[in-house]
Amino acid sequence: MYHSEKMLREKGIKVTPQRAAILDVLRDTREHPGVEVIYQRVKKQFPSISLATVYKTVELFVRSNLIQELCLTGDVSRYDARVESHPHVACMNCGKVEDIDNFDMEYIIEPAEQATGYKILKEEIMYFGYCGDCKGVMDN
Repeated sequence: MYHSEKMLREKGIKVTPQRAAILDVLRDTREHPGVEVIYQRVKKQFPSISLATVYKTVELFVRSNLIQELCLTGDVSRYDARVESHPHVACMNCGKVEDIDNFDMEYIIEPAEQATGYKILKEEIMYFGYCGDCKGVMDN
């Protein structure tokens, strides 16, 4: 938890045990959970925490660039503690979301900047398909 507390302080966010626990949940998983899942995990450690507190804390973390919000079509938002630029892939059947590693974003950003004249500061690339577990089910 110490590292999460340090990260909160560096962003000028008041450190509370609940905030550190919420950040820990996100930093300790690659699942990209939604607020409900975060709430269920933090509630084990802090039974009196409210869902509203988790929502407000997650919104604060997004605004402070501690985490990123992934907006999935037709789904609730999901969250990722890995804020550097990287694409994701989402299963259209089970909803699993995964990072795509070793993907050079420069080959996407630079042409987009040249085509538009914009200086792109942030992008969200999301691919949709069927994960290995669901692909076999969908083929049958």
